[in-house]
Amino acid sequence: MPAVCRPTPAPAQRDIRGKSRTIGFPRDIVARAAQIEISSGRGIAGQKYVHLDARHLADQLRATLPGIIEVSQEFRKIDPTREMIPVQPGTHCTIGGSDVNIDCITVL
Repeated sequence: MPAVCRPTPAPAQRDIRGKSRTIGFPRDIVARAAQIEISSGRGIAGQKYVHLDARHLADQLRATLPGIIEVSQEFRKIDPTREMIPVQPGTHCTIGGSDVNIDCITVL
C-alpha cells in the first residue's frame, strides 16, 4: 500500500524510537520516513512522493496555514482540506524556516 503521512499522531502513538508521542513529528523525522517509503518502492503510484493527509486539520489549515491551501490549489489544483497532498521529502523539510543571506545570516 502506498505511503501516507498523517501529521499530529494520536495520543500514545509510538515514534520511530519507540517513545510515546502526543504532538506532531519534527520535519526531519517525517522527511526521513517519507524517503524510506519512497526508497522501498512504496511511493504513490511508483513516483517519488508520498501523500500528506491533513484533511483532519481543515479548520487549523484555514486559520493558521492558509498558504498551504493556496499553494496546493495553485500548483496541484487540489483542496488539502478534502484531498491528500503529494509531497517529496525535501519539500516537507523546506516548509517554514528563516530567510538568510548568502552567508547564512538572518535578522530575527
